[in-house]
Amino acid sequence: MKGLWQLPETLSVGGKELPIHPDFRDVLGILRVFQRPDLWPEGKLYLALRLFYPGFETIPPQCRAEAADAMLCFLAGGTEDTGPEGPRLLDWDRDADLIIPDVNRVAGKDIRSLPFVHWWTFLSLFSAVGEGRLSAVVNIRRKLARGEGLEPWEREWCRQNPGRARLKEPDTPEERLEKERLSALLMPGKE
Repeated sequence: MKGLWQLPETLSVGGKELPIHPDFRDVLGILRVFQRPDLWPEGKLYLALRLFYPGFETIPPQCRAEAADAMLCFLAGGTEDTGPEGPRLLDWDRDADLIIPDVNRVAGKDIRSLPFVHWWTFLSLFSAVGEGRLSAVVNIRRKLARGEGLEPWEREWCRQNPGRARLKEPDTPEERLEKERLSALLMPGKE
């Protein structure tokens, strides 16, 4: 990684600089891959690497683990995530209607209209959002995940927005196969 004062458009893998897709829209597409319930973890990583590195097929197999580590570090904003994984409190797609206006407010313009916004620039804008609807929703989800009490207005919001209050984790491939098996037993001939 070149350092946080620069916006990399290549990453060093196997001693070579490889071009990447650093635009925030590309990265959000890659993050969507990691949420896909129809893929095994290895398949998610493989597909993410193919989307992230335009020349993925030129990466020698012995360098693919290094390429994956470099990609994951890039996705994390150039820092290695060493902390414990907590509950998922944000979904880039489901929460887009909360994220977009807050990021645009910080940027002073609609960033979707710009031809290129580096992922790290987007993360910087996102981290500067501060108080607003998004932070209120994330705080409610945090409280629910920890089993903490909610304020009366938060309980009312949860009652009115049950589908938004908690993020459902995507089904694992095993769960998806079991659902398909049960569906075939309950409704034979319906695919």
